[in-house]
Amino acid sequence: MPFLKKRLWIATALALACICMWGCEYLGEEPKLVESGSNKGIGFAMVSDSTALLAVDYYERYERSSGADWRECVKKGIRLVGTKGVEINYWEGLVDCRGEIDPLSRIYPLGDSTVLFPLSNLNNESVYYVWKVGQEPIEKKAAWNKYVDVFHGNEILRQWENGKFLFKYYDKFALLDTTANIITQITKEEAGWPDGVEDAQYFGDDLMTIVLYPNKFSFAIVRNGVDTLSTFYEEPPNDYDERHERFNGHYINRMKEDGWYLYSTDSNWQISEKPVAKYYVQYFKSLDRE
Repeated sequence: MPFLKKRLWIATALALACICMWGCEYLGEEPKLVESGSNKGIGFAMVSDSTALLAVDYYERYERSSGADWRECVKKGIRLVGTKGVEINYWEGLVDCRGEIDPLSRIYPLGDSTVLFPLSNLNNESVYYVWKVGQEPIEKKAAWNKYVDVFHGNEILRQWENGKFLFKYYDKFALLDTTANIITQITKEEAGWPDGVEDAQYFGDDLMTIVLYPNKFSFAIVRNGVDTLSTFYEEPPNDYDERHERFNGHYINRMKEDGWYLYSTDSNWQISEKPVAKYYVQYFKSLDRE
């Protein structure tokens, strides 16, 4: 018995020594700041033909002598930039981070120079800002009636009827009620999402939809399912593949193999013949060669 106790004591001492050797190098060592900078987030919101809003995150990267490194969020917000291929920053609004380790913010266009800016999905609620260019953000919270996976980066958000917002992620839907401050997972039928449309959004009391033509390279804007307000036709190129169209406020995003092409619409929803901007991988590109 004493022999077993002695062996157990030796094993414990060795274990403690190993732990100390592994962790002691951090004692008294301050992490070294090796980099600071900013990243553009996910998504963009057109403000005018020549300006748009992007999400932005400021970070600091630290290292220890062991080689371990990490990034910490410093500030996050939105930035008004030029869309003509030259990096021009006109305005920026920032808020403090809330514990994010490696941030990548996202914005959703709401129109009228306003975006929805998500903050977190924690403790059975979502926290977000409604943020207009040149103004302070308005913080809002919405509880989940059950867990709903929103604000993860791949869904679209659309203004819906009665002042609500609709999240669409492939064939899944969730409704954000800004009056009751609750997010509810619903079906396509409960959402009232029309069949056979590429995108849909309420503008006032009218449900506007984008409907693709059979070749999937041309489309129409239809009001309330009956009134075709405008059409856009383009011959498919030789290397034709499918295109996707999305509302971005009163602009239309057209996805091609080399990025998003932005088309403006007038007060009657007539679509511009040529794109007014091009967006690709967090940057706006020049259209001079288009």
